Formats: sequence, structure tokens, C-alpha cells
Amino acid sequence: MDQSNSTNWGPIDETSTDIFWEKTWMAAGYLTGVGFGIQFIVYFIALQALLNRKQKSAFIYFLMGFITLLCVLNCIFTAVNAFGLQQVYIDRRNYPGGPWAYVQTSGTAWFNIVSEVAYFMSNIMCDALLLWRCRVVWFACIGPKSTFFLILPFFMLLASVALAIISIDISADPTAGFFSSTEGNLNLSSYTISLGMNIVLTAMIVGQMFATRNKGRRMFGEAYGGHYSSLSSMFVESAALYSLMSIPLLISYGLMHPISQIFLALNPAAQVIANYLIIYRVAQGRAWTTTSPTTAFQTTMAFDQNAWTRSGASETDADSDVANTKQGLKNSGKGSGFSSSNGTSTIWAKPETKPEAV
Repeated sequence: MDQSNSTNWGPIDETSTDIFWEKTWMAAGYLTGVGFGIQFIVYFIALQALLNRKQKSAFIYFLMGFITLLCVLNCIFTAVNAFGLQQVYIDRRNYPGGPWAYVQTSGTAWFNIVSEVAYFMSNIMCDALLLWRCRVVWFACIGPKSTFFLILPFFMLLASVALAIISIDISADPTAGFFSSTEGNLNLSSYTISLGMNIVLTAMIVGQMFATRNKGRRMFGEAYGGHYSSLSSMFVESAALYSLMSIPLLISYGLMHPISQIFLALNPAAQVIANYLIIYRVAQGRAWTTTSPTTAFQTTMAFDQNAWTRSGASETDADSDVANTKQGLKNSGKGSGFSSSNGTSTIWAKPETKPEAV
């Protein structure tokens, strides 16, 4: 009997909503693997950049260990999710109520708990790295006063860690699960705080870099600090990739929409990739340090000196102007400017702070 055209082989006693959840759950499993593959490639690119540095300080070895741990955590997240997909659609295919019913009641399964632990550990590490990068950028521009502006993000990080620990503890409760009301509210709160912190830090980093770029370009023109203040450097330094990917996750998960599984699958890879890109710039020496604005000013003035000399001005005037610029950058100024030897407009002076290692 030809049964290939039968319409009776679909799910039994399952709603269309349940079936939609099952479809997105399966799609998420595949997309998790795709995300892992991409981040694995970027990991090796960043690792090679660190290994190629001629001088390797303890901090460089720390960064190697940091990105390696991130990669291992993402590997664990991907592997246990693949095993969970097998449990849902193969090993427990006849579970009463269908695959989605099993998903909702298997929150205490070891693979779900391991997946959640790996995700939250990776998330906390990436949040901490972004907080550090924000501190570097702000310290470069305003000095030790930057600590005051990082108090709120720091406490947001602590709150996110606390909620993650509580969420993992509750997930081990047989009466709860990832999609229970208590667990769901805790996860949503953790995502909200983590995303809120990332948005705040992203805005702080981009805002400070943009302000510094505009200030420099008003006096030096478009040549000022290209690789320190370009749009691409702002995008990488602020981990904007993760913030952009997290917004649809937060909205869809808050609405408990099935499509949230797609973003939940891609989010961990997007986050670690954003961190790999930051560390790649650090390894190349292109990332911001606490002396980046000063370096950009001095580099631009060196080019201006050559151009000025070629245009017919005396080398004495050019050297005098560059010397005045460097002296102004060393002054413990209060934003005061200084005049060049030929009477041109004042140059902004960066407050004097002790250089800090990246």
C-alpha cells in the first residue's frame, strides 16, 4: 500500500504552538553548531595573533588562557546541546505529550544544567572583559576619575552573577525547569541586567571614543588617530556585535516566543566572537591603551611636521610647534589649550596620568 501521501503521520495531540516550539528548538540545535564553527575559526585567528607577538608578557599568556577557556566553554555548550537534541527527538521521541513536553520537564537533566553553567560562565567572563575595556578607554581620556563612572556597571555585573547562580540552583529543582515561571523570570532578569550593562558599557566606550575623535579632528583634520577612532574600532572595542544580537533575544524571550530559541542558540557564539575581536586588536597593538589619545596626537603631529616642511615652512617652526604640542600633552591641564609658534588655534591637552599597561 502506498502511504507516501498520507496526512496522518504528523504529531498527535499537540497544538500548533507546541509544534512551532519543536521546530525552533531543532533549528536552534543546528545554529548552535554553526555559531561554534565560526567562533572556533576566530579563536584560532586571535590565538595566532597572540602567539606571534615577539614579546610575551604575563598578561599576553593570561589572554591566551582567557580565550581558550571561552572556546572550551562554548564547545561544552554546543556538545551538550547536541546531546540534548538527540534526547528530545530520538531517545525520548515517544515521551507523553511529544518532544516539547519532554523539553519542558527535563530541566533537571544533567546536560541541561551543564549547558546552563557553561553559558553563564562564558557570559560573566565576557561581561568582565568589556568592563575592563571600558575602564581602559575612559582612563585614557579622564584618568583615575574614570573609576567613579564604572561603579554602576560593576554592580550590574555582580547582580548578574548572583542571579545566574540562583538560576542554576533553581534549575536543579525537579519541580522547575528552564521554562518554568520562576526559572524564566530569573533568566529574564539575568539577561536584562547583563544586556543592560553591555548597552551602558557600549554607549560609554563609543561615546568617549567619538568625543575624542571629534576633539582631535577639529584641530588635526581627518588624519587624526585613524585606527584608534574609526567606526570599525568603535564597533570592535565596544563589543557592539553582542549588544545588537542580544536585543532580539531579550525581547523574544521576554514574550516567551518560540523564535527566542534561535537567538538563544546564536547569542553565546556572538558574545565570544566579540571578545575574540577585542583581544585580536590587543594582540596587534591596535587596541586602545591608557595612552592612546596622546599617541594619536603625537603621531598626527609627526605627519603634520613633514607636510609643513614640504610646504615651505622652516623646520624650526615645525619642530617648535610639535614641541609645544608634546609639552601641552604633558601638562596636568584642566582641559586648557596652548598656542603654537605661528599663532594657530589652541590644542586640547590630555590630563597627565601614569601610563597603565593594556
